[in-house]
Amino acid sequence: MKEPKKRDLFPDIIKGIAIILVVIGHSIQYGSGEHYFQSESFFQNPLFKIIYSFHMPLFMLISGYFFYFSCNKYSFREGVISRFTKVLLPVIVWAALYFIIKMLLNGEYLGIKATVIQYIKICITSIWFLWAVFFCSLAVLVVKHFFKDNIYVYLLLFLLTFVVPDFFIIFLYKFMYPFFVLGYLYNKYKTKITWGKQGYWLVGFLLLYIVLMRFYVYDSFIYNGQYMHYNKDIPYQLYTDIYRLVVGLVGSVLVILILQYIFKNRQNSKVAVLLGTLGVYSLGIYIITGYIQPLLLKVPFLEGFSYLNVFLVSLVVLVVSYGLTYLLRKVPVTNKLLLGGR
Repeated sequence: MKEPKKRDLFPDIIKGIAIILVVIGHSIQYGSGEHYFQSESFFQNPLFKIIYSFHMPLFMLISGYFFYFSCNKYSFREGVISRFTKVLLPVIVWAALYFIIKMLLNGEYLGIKATVIQYIKICITSIWFLWAVFFCSLAVLVVKHFFKDNIYVYLLLFLLTFVVPDFFIIFLYKFMYPFFVLGYLYNKYKTKITWGKQGYWLVGFLLLYIVLMRFYVYDSFIYNGQYMHYNKDIPYQLYTDIYRLVVGLVGSVLVILILQYIFKNRQNSKVAVLLGTLGVYSLGIYIITGYIQPLLLKVPFLEGFSYLNVFLVSLVVLVVSYGLTYLLRKVPVTNKLLLGGR
């Protein structure tokens, strides 16, 4: 009898590292007190800069990588339905729960129209990354099923991201698109790609990343510089957009190479299994921390930045969010509605 194929743990290890970086970044931002947050001092923090230069691109690369597997299992219609139930349904349900709790605690009712508008805003902005995953998934589904994964169509869509005007938070979706597609295409063509001696690649990407980070400034954060705006200095904006994409890709590849070097023959180690488990639970951890970490601003004894505080807060948040995700996965209804499970 043929043994079932063993799951490759390495992509989950990458997700595990990515979700740890998300939690640490949010702990720097929200876990250092109201003054540190309001003054936006976190944008000057070296560790925050490093994390935010690539952590969401890394997440999107691995999301695109995993999407390749599911994309081949479904028709276009089935793929859209699957993306809705696995990605958007949790966003909608979590936003509804958060909105209801917020209304009850505040004891206010704004009327039907204002209530609906406020809920929609919360729904769209609270977990923006999953909206980005959804729209990027739709783009790939369209190109795969109607254009047979034509590279030129993907490239055309990428170029259109510099032309389509920004509104609301669409700049975040446009920024994520190329990384999702690259992750998807890498999985498709990985058997045809040879890296050679990975040690040379690792050193090369490390040196390149160090050089690139010397130019990382306030506008380099996607939240500040956003994407192409025609009412801005277009050459500078174009430079910022391209630089941000390059440093995001270089940083992501560097992390992947480092993890590959460390865990190439150690995927059964306790650390690898722990990171892989966090990777499997990363969706729930991401959603839960997205709602609970802003509450850290209300904790009085966290006033003032320190790396010790960041480490301790991140550890507590990871343990709590992992535990909650574990419990939610155990119940079929909550697993489906809140985590996009089966």
